[in-house]
Amino acid sequence: MNNYIRVLILNLIVGFFLLGFVTDVEAKKKPRELWFTFSPELNITYDSNVFLYSPDDLDAFVKRQNASQFAAITTYDDLIYTQSMKGYVYYRWNADNLSRLRINLRQRNYAINTQKSYYSAAFHLRQYYHPLGYIQLGYFYLPQYHIRHIYDADTGNYEPCDFENQLFSVKFNLDWNRTDFEIGYEYEITDYNRYFEEYDNEADSFLFKVTRPINRQARIMAGYEFKQQIADAIDEPGEDYRTSDDGDISYDQNIFRLGIKGFRIGQFPWQFSTEYSYRFREYTTENKRDSFHFEREDTGHEFIVKSANTFFKRWTVVFGYEFDKRDVDSAAKSDITDVKNYQKHIFSLSLNFDYDTTILRKN
Repeated sequence: MNNYIRVLILNLIVGFFLLGFVTDVEAKKKPRELWFTFSPELNITYDSNVFLYSPDDLDAFVKRQNASQFAAITTYDDLIYTQSMKGYVYYRWNADNLSRLRINLRQRNYAINTQKSYYSAAFHLRQYYHPLGYIQLGYFYLPQYHIRHIYDADTGNYEPCDFENQLFSVKFNLDWNRTDFEIGYEYEITDYNRYFEEYDNEADSFLFKVTRPINRQARIMAGYEFKQQIADAIDEPGEDYRTSDDGDISYDQNIFRLGIKGFRIGQFPWQFSTEYSYRFREYTTENKRDSFHFEREDTGHEFIVKSANTFFKRWTVVFGYEFDKRDVDSAAKSDITDVKNYQKHIFSLSLNFDYDTTILRKN
């Protein structure tokens, strides 16, 4: 995206956000309040394919083939222990204006494949405009994430592929006639390690979501996301990305989502949520030498179901299941499915505790 457009979006965001602080504080006057909540969570997850290996790669691993490709791992599945802390700080300016800061810190520890363990931090500042909705600014930081060992043509070996990720986001929410409309924009920067600098990229995403209640508890959701990623596609000075021998992971992607949240089955006390998403990714490289990405198209399917119940008002237990699948097609490389198709199953159990307190009240 053109930098001028990004600056224009930023100016609009700041303008809308400041509106929340210049409204008449005497209108519908209500005591000013400052309070916070925090929510620690423990989660244990089983992931059947943590490295996203294709069926052929999994078969080769089990048979102890291609030793150099799998030298750094001992198993392709794993148990993951996650500790996270969500903190919320609220300040009510008056009856119509409420500000909320959310901080989310997370540490994920892989029991066997410890090289995939990581931590992340996210910050979201939300300004409510009662009764219209809210605007939210966000920042996410992932210092390091390990994908797996990938063949590097420059070294002739399988090298670790790691990256650092930053994401800046803004969301506008409008509540109209019991229906929530949300539009969002995200700007993402991803920096790979020294073996795969050609994968360094920037991405722009545009999101739209509609949520509407269907009874007293349940809500139905439909969403769409378009993402455009532009990669460097070169790792040495003077190279031309159209003739380079490096991979170009630039793509356009469309994602469609549909889900239902908070519904119950009969008199069963647990709440259920389910979501399905379909994604279509088209790689945009013009470099015919890049057979892994030239004229390549990916389709993905993801299905998520969760069941939750709250005990003693503050404790929540959540069971989850997720299925993720990718199918790849390429006119330039007919056997790409042997290495790029994958599917995985994820089972999870989490325990969450909510605590809140008022620390300031001023009339």
